[in-house]
Amino acid sequence: MKRFLYLTVCFLILGEFYGCNGDVFVDDFRSSDSELTLDGNGDVATIQFAAANWDWMYIAFDFPIQYKIYDADNRLITTDQGPSLNGFGKIVCTGEMIDFTIERVHPKEVKITVGENALSAPFQFQLRASNEYEWQEIRVEISPADRYVMDKASPFITLQMFFLHTRFPLSSLFTIL
Repeated sequence: MKRFLYLTVCFLILGEFYGCNGDVFVDDFRSSDSELTLDGNGDVATIQFAAANWDWMYIAFDFPIQYKIYDADNRLITTDQGPSLNGFGKIVCTGEMIDFTIERVHPKEVKITVGENALSAPFQFQLRASNEYEWQEIRVEISPADRYVMDKASPFITLQMFFLHTRFPLSSLFTIL
């Protein structure tokens, strides 16, 4: 009987130590998207995450680009640290030929808004979202925008530009023609 009582207590103690602790398990927040392609003429995409238990967002790119980080109240946080955001807010990235905004306004969503990609090649960056336990990388590509095309040039403007640049008097127009 002592042995039975001893084994029962041992199993109860072991069962308590090996029991599940709800604080240890973390919901998987990762999105089903791992790659995203956006139009360089101005496009908007929303990435849906499975859970809201992530708080860090980081952007990695190879192209030199300026950025500003704003908090949820649209106050400028920083421009000199790495392009990362903790919690809600937005990262505004601008360059000579590209601009886009990445913002987190909802716990499970990240919205990417493209202004323009005037580069001749696609612009690529990695968006990394993480919590203390795991992270996810989403590759984003912004395709080049349509090129600016001059439909037509007025003959008057063309001649006027010629004379302004060559500094011919207007009377010399008739001697040239």
